[in-house]
Amino acid sequence: MKNRYTYTEEELRTAIATSVSLHEVLKKLNLCAEGGAYASIRKRITSLNIETSHLTGTHYIKQTDKSERSIEDYLSNKFRIDSCSLKKKLLKLGMIKAQCDDCKRVVRKADSARTTSH
Repeated sequence: MKNRYTYTEEELRTAIATSVSLHEVLKKLNLCAEGGAYASIRKRITSLNIETSHLTGTHYIKQTDKSERSIEDYLSNKFRIDSCSLKKKLLKLGMIKAQCDDCKRVVRKADSARTTSH
């Protein structure tokens, strides 16, 4: 009987052992990381009783954690950020004051990231 999978059990086990997410497993097996591929790979993993508790996906989250990016990354346009979020970061770092740009009136803390109109 012909194997209906494009990868061997050994390749699957190796991909799982060296990955931190199902997405990474699919990529290592040269499979499309979309839609039904996740359900299919989960079913195959379950049928082979392969341990997957280490597949947390946290590696991706840590790599893109916005709170760890420096303000220079945003100011140099290396990463996109909306104006309200940028203003909050600049206020938190003390790079700008919480005041109206037009009249220089000090803005309440709750309103500091919003544009005030008077």
